[in-house]
Amino acid sequence: MRATLLLLSILVAATVPAAAQPAFSQDHPRPTFAIGLGVSDDGNWSGNGKNLLLSGTYEAPLGDSARVRLEAARTRQAIPALVYRADGGDTARFTRLTLSLAGVKRSLAPIAPYGGLGIGFYRATFDRAPASGWRAGPYVHGGIEVQAGDTVAIDGEIGVHVIGGNFYPESGLLGEALVRIKIGL
Repeated sequence: MRATLLLLSILVAATVPAAAQPAFSQDHPRPTFAIGLGVSDDGNWSGNGKNLLLSGTYEAPLGDSARVRLEAARTRQAIPALVYRADGGDTARFTRLTLSLAGVKRSLAPIAPYGGLGIGFYRATFDRAPASGWRAGPYVHGGIEVQAGDTVAIDGEIGVHVIGGNFYPESGLLGEALVRIKIGL
C-alpha cells in the first residue's frame, strides 16, 4: 500500500511541471514516469496463476527511436505454489526490477509500436517458506504506445521474463500483459 501511494504521489508531482512541455514531440522526446496495471502468470500456464501486477517505470529517451527503461513491479495477489514437498500449497508474491533498451517506431504517430530487451532481477516471498534470493534473467517486451495528449501516453504491453533458477517447481518463465499511463517530464 505504501509503495502504491508513493508511486501515485510521484506521478501527481511530475504532472505539474510537465504541463507546459510536450513529452512526446517527434523532435524532442522527453523522459517519462509511468504507472502500470496488469496481469502476470507464474509460469505454469494452467490458468490459476494469473494475478494482478502493479509497476512503476522511468524511461529516458536515447534520440528519437530508442529509450532506456527502469521498472519495478510486484504482484498484488498470491500465486498458488508448491514450494516444499507435496504436503500442501504455499503462496508466492514476485518482486522484480528490470532494466531494458527499447526501439520505437515513431513514424506512425500518434501510435508508436516498440520492442525491447533487457535484464531483470527477481525475488519471491512466500507465506510459509523462506524468501528466495534475488535471481537474474533476460526480459523481452513489446507493445504499442498511443499519445493521448502533449504530456500523456498510454501503453499496451506484453512481456516475458526468463528467470534463472526456479523459485519453486512450477516457476521459471513469467508472462505479463499490462496497461501503462505515462506522464512526460
